Amino acid sequence: MGQRVLTHRHFGSYLGGLLAVRGVTPVRLARDTGLSRDLVEQVLGGRQILTGDIALALGDFLGLSPLVLLEEQRHLCTEVRADEAEQQQLTV
Repeated sequence: MGQRVLTHRHFGSYLGGLLAVRGVTPVRLARDTGLSRDLVEQVLGGRQILTGDIALALGDFLGLSPLVLLEEQRHLCTEVRADEAEQQQLTV
């Protein structure tokens, strides 16, 4: 089995990359979306999953479909689970 390298371990990491490319700070994201700063920090830190309401606000701000953002989160979760299962098999 080839060793996989995951660029993002959670949606917040992915979102952080999108914000960095656009030069957007978490404070500006919170202000412009109406999301609380705490919530934005939790999402970016991987402590809060993306919900429909958060996806709507982020999608509006980023010009992306909320469904695309939710699908990216699902994809990342699937990849992380597969990576963890592979790591567990290697240690057995």
